[in-house]
Order: sequence, then C-alpha cells, then structure tokens
Amino acid sequence: MQQGLIVKTLNEIDVKTARDNFIRTSKYTWYSFIPLFLFEQYKQMNNIYYLLNAIAGYIVIVVTPITNVLPIIFVLFMAAIREIIEDASRHKSDAQQNATQYNIIRNTSPIKVQSRDIREGDIILVKQKQEIPCDCLVLESSLESGVCYVSTANLDGEVNLKPKVQILDKNYFKNPQNIDSKNLIVRENLGGYKNFKAKVSTPPPEDNMQSFIGSIILNNEQKNFNLNNVLLRGSRLENTETALCGVIFAGKNTRLMQTQIKARVKSSRMNIRMNKLVVYQAFLSIIIMLVFPGVSAATYNSFSTDYVSFQMEPSSAAKTFAEKVIIYFVLLAYLLPVSLFVSIEMTRLVNSVQMEADKNLQRTDVRNFLQKDPKNQIKNSSFANENVYAISVQSKNSICIENLQEVDIIFSDKTGTLTKNQMIFHSFANDQNVQREVIFKIKAEMQQNFRNHNKYENFDLKMLFQLALCNTVQTQMVKIDGNETQVYQGESPDEIAFCYASKVYGLKLHQRNASSVEYQLNINEHLFNMTFNVLAVVPFSSDRKKMSIVLQEVGENIPREQLGQLNNIITTHNNMAYFLPKSIAQAGQPFVLTKGADSFMLPLCNITKENNDAIQKIASEYSMIGLRTLVFGSKQLNDPEWVKQWNLVSNLKESDPQYFDCTKQIETNLAYSGMTAIEDELQDQLHDTLSFTINAGVRVWMLTGDKTETAVNIAKSSGLAPKDTKLLYLTTETASNPIKLNQCLLEYIDLQKQQLTGKALENYETVQKSIKQQSVLSNQSKFQKTMRELLGYFYCRGLNKQIINDSQSGNNTTLVMDSKTYNLIRSEHLENEFYTIAFHSQSAVCCRLSPSEKAQIIKRTHDLIPEFTTLAIGDGANDVAMIKEAQIGIGVAGKEGVHSCNNADITVPEFRFLKQLIFVYGRYTHLRNQELFEYCIEKNSIIALMHVVYSFYNLFSVQVCIDSLLLTMFNLLITFFPIAFQAVIEQDIDREALLEHPRTFRQFSQKFRPSGLFMSLRLCKSLYYSIVIITLNKYLTSNQIIFSNGQVNDLGAQSLSFYFTILCVTSIELFIHQTTFTYYLLGSFIFMIVLVTACVWLGNSSQMFGTTNIGVIMMVQGSLHFHISWIITSLVCVVPSICYQVIRKLYFPNNDDIMRAKYRAEGCKGYQKAQEMKVAQSYTEIIQIAPSVSQI
Repeated sequence: MQQGLIVKTLNEIDVKTARDNFIRTSKYTWYSFIPLFLFEQYKQMNNIYYLLNAIAGYIVIVVTPITNVLPIIFVLFMAAIREIIEDASRHKSDAQQNATQYNIIRNTSPIKVQSRDIREGDIILVKQKQEIPCDCLVLESSLESGVCYVSTANLDGEVNLKPKVQILDKNYFKNPQNIDSKNLIVRENLGGYKNFKAKVSTPPPEDNMQSFIGSIILNNEQKNFNLNNVLLRGSRLENTETALCGVIFAGKNTRLMQTQIKARVKSSRMNIRMNKLVVYQAFLSIIIMLVFPGVSAATYNSFSTDYVSFQMEPSSAAKTFAEKVIIYFVLLAYLLPVSLFVSIEMTRLVNSVQMEADKNLQRTDVRNFLQKDPKNQIKNSSFANENVYAISVQSKNSICIENLQEVDIIFSDKTGTLTKNQMIFHSFANDQNVQREVIFKIKAEMQQNFRNHNKYENFDLKMLFQLALCNTVQTQMVKIDGNETQVYQGESPDEIAFCYASKVYGLKLHQRNASSVEYQLNINEHLFNMTFNVLAVVPFSSDRKKMSIVLQEVGENIPREQLGQLNNIITTHNNMAYFLPKSIAQAGQPFVLTKGADSFMLPLCNITKENNDAIQKIASEYSMIGLRTLVFGSKQLNDPEWVKQWNLVSNLKESDPQYFDCTKQIETNLAYSGMTAIEDELQDQLHDTLSFTINAGVRVWMLTGDKTETAVNIAKSSGLAPKDTKLLYLTTETASNPIKLNQCLLEYIDLQKQQLTGKALENYETVQKSIKQQSVLSNQSKFQKTMRELLGYFYCRGLNKQIINDSQSGNNTTLVMDSKTYNLIRSEHLENEFYTIAFHSQSAVCCRLSPSEKAQIIKRTHDLIPEFTTLAIGDGANDVAMIKEAQIGIGVAGKEGVHSCNNADITVPEFRFLKQLIFVYGRYTHLRNQELFEYCIEKNSIIALMHVVYSFYNLFSVQVCIDSLLLTMFNLLITFFPIAFQAVIEQDIDREALLEHPRTFRQFSQKFRPSGLFMSLRLCKSLYYSIVIITLNKYLTSNQIIFSNGQVNDLGAQSLSFYFTILCVTSIELFIHQTTFTYYLLGSFIFMIVLVTACVWLGNSSQMFGTTNIGVIMMVQGSLHFHISWIITSLVCVVPSICYQVIRKLYFPNNDDIMRAKYRAEGCKGYQKAQEMKVAQSYTEIIQIAPSVSQI
C-alpha cells in the first residue's frame, strides 16, 4: 500500500467517526451572524472611523449623540439586509440538498436516509435523474453493458453525457456466492447486496476535478480505478435506471466542495481613486482639527474675560484644545460621508440587476421567445434545461462592471471564444504519398442528417478507420421531430466531427460498451458488423497534446456467399473475417491508434525528411485558411505484457516516470496515417465587435495554443488584424536565437518610433539603445546586468505611461509571437523592451501558449503598467488561470463547459456581447458612480466647511449651526433618493449612439482620474458655497427683526435658513449635471420635499433631537423676509455654476455634448450628421463645429 493513502471498508463503518455528507455553503448561521458580520464590517477603515466619531460624540456633546449613531445603524442595517438576502438562497439550497432521500446499505443493513446522514463507506443506490450526493465508485450499473451515464452540466457545463464504467466484472453479482438472491426481490431494497464488502484506498481529498485514482481490493484481488469509474458529487444519473455505488468521499471531502475556495478579491479602479481622495479629505480634517482648536486655546484668556458664555468653557487652554479637537472631529466627519459607501454598494447591486435583466444581453433565440408572448417564461420552456450562463449575461462581481469602461487591453482565447467551437470535418492529407483529398461535400451531407451518400471504397481506408476508431465517443438515442435518432456525444468536439465524417463514408459507430466498441460498415447497401475490444485508453491532456487507444478486432462470421464481394476489403484468419486494413495491423492482433498536435506527433512518426517537409507544407496550407489540424499515427502492438503494465501505472500522475515510460512504449515509431483539417466557424458579429473595439483604442491580444499560421489567419478574417495592418513577427522563424531576437526588436522599434515625437521619441530611442547593449550582456558583470535591466524598466515604464496620458490606441501594427520566442525573451531579460513594442501595437497574436504562459503574460502587463486595466475572456478550463489573473475575468458559456464561467466575474453566452458590456454598461455604470461620488463629496463638504466658516463668527467656540435632527436626516434620507435614482437611470448618450461611434469610449475613459487638483477644486467650490450661505444669510438678517410680530432672528431660524439653502443648492447642482430626466427623478425630488417638511415639523414638536427647532417652523413659515433670504442666497451660490455650464456647452462643447445634442435634437438623422462631422478628437476641432451645436 502506498504511503499517504486513505483506506475505507465498504459496508463496514463506524458511524461516530466516519465523515458524514452534511454540507454548508452558507456564510452565516443563526448564532454566528452577528459576530461574523460585525467583524467583516469593521475590517473596513471607514467603519472604524465612524465608530470612533460616534464615541467622541458622547465624550463631548456638541450635537445630540444619536445624530452620529443613527447613520452607523443605518449603514450596518443595509449591509446586514444585503448579507441576509444573499445568504438566504445558500441556506435554502443547502437544506434541499441535505434533505434528499437515498437508499443505502450500512453495516449489512439496508436503510433509507437523508443525504446529510450518508457516511463514507456506505453503499448507495442512485436512481435515474437523481443527483449524485457524494463521490462514489460505481460497483454495478443496471445496463447490461456495465456502463452508466451521467450529466456533469452542474460541474463543467458540458451537455454531453459521460459514460462511467462499473469497476466490478459484469457478471459479479450474477454469481450466487456474491449476492443474496432471496432478498433480491426489489432491487431498490438492496437486500441482496447486504453482505458485499470491499476495501478501497485513495489519496487524501483534493480539488482536482480532472483526475481521480485509487484501488479496490475484493476477494484478495486488487483492481485500480480512475475517473471513468467514479461519479462525482453534483453530477446526475441519466439514461440509466439505477447505479450501485460505494461512497468514497462525503461532505467537505468531495471534489466539488474541495473546489469551493474563496475567489480572489478584485478591486474597483474608482474605489482605489476614491480611497485616495478620502485620504486627502482626512488629511484636511486633521489640519483643521489641530489649527482651529489651537486658535481657540490661544485666545481663551482674552475671550473668557470679555464674554460671559466663555466662562463655561474648560478652565485651561490645554483642556480647551482637547475639547475643541473632539468637537471638530465630530463635525468634520461630514467630509467623509457615511452615506457614500452604502450608496455605491446599493447602486452597484441595482446596476448589476439591470444588466442581467436587459433583453439586449440575452441570446437571440431566447429574446425572440420571450418577446413573442409576454406570458412566455424560461422556466416553462426548453431553455430551462440550459445553464443560465448560456442564456444571458450574468454578473458575479458588480465591481468589475464599472471597471469595463477603463479597459486598456483585452486578452482573448481563440477556440470557443472567437470561434464557435462547432467542429466540421473539412479534409485530410493521406498517408506517406502525401496526396491531399478534399471532401467538399461532406459538410453539406452532414447537415442532412448524415445520410450515407458516399461509397466506402472512395475513402482512404486506413484514414477512415483512424477517424472512426481513435476516440472515446458514446452513442445516444434521442427524439428529433418525433423520431428516434442516433447522436454522438463526447468530451472532444473534434472526435464527434470525426465520427460523423466516418459515418458519411459508411463506417458508423454503433455502440460502445465498457470493454468493447461495435461498428457497422455499409458496403453496397449491405451492413456488416465489426467489434473491437478496448484494451487501453491513454487520455489526452494539455501537456501531452495527444491521446492513444489500444484495440483488438474480434473476427466476424460472414456468410460464404458474401465473401466474394469483400475479397479486396477483408482479411480472413482462422475462418473469421477481419475488416481492419493490413497497413494498421495483422488480422486479430492488438494495435495502437494515436492522434495529436502535429508538433508533438510528427517527431514520433517514421517518416522521411522529404515527406516531413511535404507534410509541414500541407499543415501550413491548412493553417493559412484557418483550419485546425491533427496528425494520426498507428502501429501493431507486439508486446503482450504492455496492457498489464498499463493497468498498473494508469492511475499514476502524468509526471510520474513510470507513466511516461509506459506511454512512450506505444507512442513512438508510429506509422504516419494522415492529417485531418477541422473547420471552426467564427462567432456571430465577431468582425464588427473586434473592429469597433480596436477603433475605440482598446488593444486586443489573442492568446492561443494553436499554430502561428492558423492564429494569424483567424486574426485577419475576424478583424483583429485588418488588411492595412503590418504584422511584426517574433517567432522561431524570425527570432530563433538571442542575436536574431535583438535584431527584430531593433527593427520594430525603428518602425514604430517613426510615429512618435517629443519626449516619447526620446524615451523610445533610449529603449532602442538598451536593446543594443543587450548583445554584449554576456561580457558584463551581474551588477551591470541588473543595473541595465533596472534602467530599461524605468525608461520603458515612462514610455508606456505616455500611452495612458495621451490616450493612444497603438500604432497600426499587429505583433505575432509564439511560445518559444516568448520564453527566449524572458530568458534574455528583454521583457521590458518586448512589452514596450507590444503596447504600442493595436493588437497581438500569441501562439502555442500553455495556460500558465497566458496568465504570465497578463501578470507581466500588470507589473509593467499597473495603470492598465486588463480584461481576459475565455471559454475553457485552460483559460481559468488568465481569467483569475486579469482585473476583469469574463467567461464564455461555450462547448467546453462552464469552468471559465465558474471562475469569472461576468459571464456571456457569446463574444459579441462584450461590445455592449464595455461600451454601454461600462460607460453608464462608471458615469453613475462617478457622479454619485462627486455629488456626495461636494454636498457633505458644504456641511463640514459651513461649521469652519461659522467658527469665525462665534469666536471658534464651535457652535453648531444646523439642528441635530436635520443633520442626521441630511445624508440618511433627505438627499439620498435624488442621487440614488440618478445613479440607476443616468444615460448621458443613447445606447445606439454609443454602439455606432467608438471614439466616445476612449475620450470618456480618460475623463475621471481624480487627483489632488480635482479635490482642491471641489473643496474650493464647497468653500465658496459655505462662505456665501453663512455670510449672505447673516447680512440679509443683520437687523435681527424679520418677523411681523417683532420677534428677532434666533439661531433656530438661522439654522433653518442655512438648511433650506443647502438643500436648494445641492438639488440645483444635481439637476444641472443631469442628462436623463424621468418621472422617477421628479418623484424623488418631490419625495425629498415631503421628507424635509416631515423632519422640520417633527423637530418643531419633539425634543428627541434637542430643543433647537422647537417652535421655529411656526415662527418662520409666514415670514416673507425669511424665505426671500434663503432663496437669494441659493441663487448667488448656483448662478456661477449655471453660467459655466451654459457657456461651456454652447461655445466649448466636448465630443459627448455634440453627440448628445445632435442625436437628441434630430434623432438618427442628426446622429448620422454627427458621424459625418467626424467628431473631433481635440478642442481645436470641437471649437470649429461648436456654432452648429449652439443653434440646437
């Protein structure tokens, strides 16, 4: 027994110690919610800040303490509601899965238990359509073939059923010694199996869904098993009545639960900048908190003798300073608005829901179905069986939606992402004569239900048997238009295409069993059966790039009268007929069929140099027209002991030397059979999407494992590399060694620097000089090399940042690179220089890359230009690494399952939806959050700075100038709804315009990069409002007598005047920056007025929040002087802003203003005119066309 293995005895367990099958995916329990929730919340610095502020409010009571507590309670309450809603669905799912009933045998007793009570070592009976509750070893299938079928759609999204082979011999339970036939009346009772026992050994639990190895010892005989014999938790039994299984892993030990790791947190670009500005605000608060209390303490002695009220202050300057610091800390908390963070989280959630509900982001057939009849629902249609990822766009990380607007580089997989991954057999190049036979009609015939229109003899026989036999495809009968039709299912779309192609030419896969496979051969309308025993299958892997199958034909008894017409086709041996061509193996002998990538297979085949050159030429021809190629080889297996050896090592890892040596024995010295070409159609609207994206200034890199020629051809046909684009090759042909690599880099730098001027050109020449020095690196010391690389890094970084600052979209070049050259660049320490050239190209095609190399390229992009926002999109498990590495990961629900979708931030049914995601939702979400942030900072800064300005009028005593209740409700409710509605409905430019004009994207993506200057301007504006509100209100009421009954203006009335002015100013500011007006927005303003009225009257009649407002509204409601004062003050505040907006839009409009004005004034015709105007890229061009806009 190997060290580290876990051994279990089936049907003999200790219930107390055996792992149960209880699962919990929920985040909280009823007893852990409060402590865990508070812990998560107070890991955020802003929440800690507000908690300290609330505590400070009780130390020195400057406003009613509840004023500082209520906002915290509100924020925590909203966050708790969100957490509860999200966790409730997980609790419901857990409860359903844990409560499902199953029949099991435990310690020889058949019982029925809930899923949660299943233990490792139990024997379980799974029925058709039931979900597999734990990781199980198949002991017996109800099918005679010994195979059961499972759907793994919940695990990997693949719709094809997968065959699982029982580990026991098909006749094991038919032996009376192994079963209690008296109790086997109803199979579900399991009584007949109660005495079955076996020992199972496996490695410890792990998260590898692609591999599962172990062994079972039964009657002192050990048999190895692998993933083909195991049902994983989450899969579902299909097309099989029952399956008897032994529980290997349960609960948290199952593969599915082991993979449930916490996703890497991805931050918002805007959040990063927002946190930076919050630091600026905090720094300003600290300065005020120190300076103003210092002034108050310094003037304490003089004020205390002149003013009676100052005698109530602390008795010493030190105490005065400490008290005032706390007071300013409480009041200046408004500079860091508590409402901002909860508002952004809520709007992100709403924007995410809006995106998922958008019919424009649904697959075309789904959208047509829903629009046909409003009563139609997906859950009651055929779409209900599909994964939700394949139906419409889904958001799994709302933060990444706003990051879409700032995308600089898109890294895309090819197969299944840019193409449909719908493989159609195109043609093949046959054996060593290298004669190409193109099957032009096969595609059309395959689309006609695969009728046999072609003659068996017309196809190269050796190649035909390779196509039909070298696979693991399964057959299934399904109803199509009411008729039973045979379809093929397999893990590889290529293999399915091969089987359909062979069927067209008369060799049809009929049935596959656990240890054999049956075919039907159509010769002159006569069907002949063939059977092959499956001795071994060496599976395909991304590292091996090939797969092999070992078969042995079983002879057939053919009537003597039919042998005459088969003399040229069959071989007779021992009175049995064999159809396998002699060029593959002698009659009845075991043989090996292998297929794989040409770069891996050709070195393993016995071919001459001339033939090899000819084959390579045809491979290049195939690649030039965008076809996928595979090479086939075969040989007779002469070593009878190999199969036994394979059974011993098949469960080892691929990296194990024994596994490698065993596979090498059969995968060398192969006879070349031929090369196939597979056609893979491009995705719908791919050319439009890529062209639009590149014209918008976004660089697109194709990262693929395919050959260079194939990838380049796809790039040209898809629009990734337009006809006028110059291709810059960094491949093994152009840069096979360090010297050639340096020459290529220098040449491409010369080409690209022709389009640069000024400092950018100077930096580029420095990079060129750095590359020249690289040629003598071997003669330099380690220190010199390190210094040169360091200088190269800074020069390259400076040049690359120029791209961001100048909003450059790259030169009209496409870089082409393969894996070997990339590794050479890394080994020669030329990554800085390479990426500089790559970043200045509009697109790149990177070929022959492994999944780790894809992720490495994205990681190095982040390292060299952290300001770049990267997006990775792919459809397969091999794309997961790069999807996780990118700042935005998008999964495509394609033919290769939903591995990528499960690890993505956003999922799409097809690549074309990327256009709307980036250019519509990315823009809208970014715009809304930007305006929300700016508005919240501005309105709260006015409140805070008003108290600073007011300090000059109250001798720095820090008198609060607004009532506590109104302060509390200002952020919490009153100003929340208008900006909340704006943050979910704002659309500055219509969707149609955004999807027609790519230039709007690049200009807008550079719009909001707030800095210290931005913050200073905002604070200056808020300070202006604060000074006007305080000063003008005091001036207009300086005579103190403003009421008809002779009452004077007191602090309560003045506080209300300040408050009305702030609300009026902030509402007008929000209004003049709005571009979308709806009844919802109008309703939010009306609701705000209702809330203000309610709060004022509540303060007038209640002492809960203090006595400042008692009776005030009764006093001021009839005073014309009072109302004129706050209205005039409001106008003085906002008139400059209104004038600025009017002048800017009329005489200095930007591109967005022009687009919006033209499109909205004249509809589509106006937009077409805007297109004809070639919307300006500089203010010089904008000014020239501005007069036409001012007339609208």
